[in-house]
Amino acid sequence: MNQREILREQIEKERTRLNSILESGGKVEEVYEQSLVVDRLLEQYMTDFVVA
Repeated sequence: MNQREILREQIEKERTRLNSILESGGKVEEVYEQSLVVDRLLEQYMTDFVVA
């Protein structure tokens, strides 16, 4: 598995976790923190593989 695939899997895992937090009525702080995790991963993906 290459770096791109690994990062895509991480993004999907963390996005699924964010959705789960939202569906369970998680605290605003928890939602915010998880959204930052997803945003950072997406930014890394775009920097490494889209804006090349």
